[in-house]
Amino acid sequence: MTNKINKLFMKSSVFIFWVIISLIILTAKAEADTEKLGKIDAPWKTEAELQKRVADSLWRLEKAIRRDGFPSAICALNIWRCNATDAGIFDRGQYDEFKRQIYQKSIAETLAWFEVCIEEGWTRDADFWHRVYYVRANEIGKFDQTKYDKMMVKIKKIKKRKKK
Repeated sequence: MTNKINKLFMKSSVFIFWVIISLIILTAKAEADTEKLGKIDAPWKTEAELQKRVADSLWRLEKAIRRDGFPSAICALNIWRCNATDAGIFDRGQYDEFKRQIYQKSIAETLAWFEVCIEEGWTRDADFWHRVYYVRANEIGKFDQTKYDKMMVKIKKIKKRKKK
């Protein structure tokens, strides 16, 4: 009986030994791969490439402000900001101006959609656009309490009409 236990103990010890050795080798290989990744120089690290990326992202931002909706324009704004920061030419004033343009366009679109919802009698959607107006107008300091209250009154009128 003790002979079987000794053989089983030896087999399990050898197995555990090989598992530990395998883990050590895999860990060393993973660390070596990580070090290799850290040493790769990206092509955009040169000054010329950084400037090119900033110019490209600025062009895409301006295009997004003109043609696209809020999510796309905000994404383009953040990409431009990151590229300009990497290049060391980020201008906070220019960033704030782009952000203001994006939010003003969004507020105008929000008000238009709100009116469509009111005309169609869609109270849930109108309430959604009402809240969107509140958030986006507050973000750039263009919130108008009287306009907000008038919007709320319009929603309540439609709800009263639907109850009758």
